[in-house]
Amino acid sequence: MKSNVFLLNAKNGSEIWENTTLLDRDLISPEFYRDYVAVMDRAGYVHLLDLTTGDVIAYRLADDDVPPGSRMVADGKLLFILTPDSNVTALSY
Repeated sequence: MKSNVFLLNAKNGSEIWENTTLLDRDLISPEFYRDYVAVMDRAGYVHLLDLTTGDVIAYRLADDDVPPGSRMVADGKLLFILTPDSNVTALSY
């Protein structure tokens, strides 16, 4: 599955940036986290993309067994991964 990440202008729908470096990672669950866009891939890695440029600035293995249907939620300081079977992982960058 091809996975590109786009940031669009909410007012007019124009593209601000596109990131194609995570192609074929089956990205799931984008989430705004601090000054980043966090995306998780099928292998359980969370990638932080710079909100201004779209460049990947950090990545981290969160869970090597992320089931389908998992999602992320941010609360400002922490990034939570929620799985359909009620497991929760908290990350801090």
